Amino acid sequence: MLRVFDRPAIQRCQLHKIRNVADKLPDHLASTVGKRMRTAYHADSAILAQAQLEALANEPERVEPRCARSGSA
Repeated sequence: MLRVFDRPAIQRCQLHKIRNVADKLPDHLASTVGKRMRTAYHADSAILAQAQLEALANEPERVEPRCARSGSA
């Protein structure tokens, strides 16, 4: 069976994504954001994970704009 996607599927290594985001954050935020990203990656469903990551990205006091713009986790 041939499967066709309506848009490109992008796969990212979660560990590298966490490191890339943490590298752009001040030290006092990097560990907290990393923990929240790991928690989201271990969520029971993809929908829940996406909601948690989007909530994190939309917290301007917690995440610098350049991190939020780095793309979906």
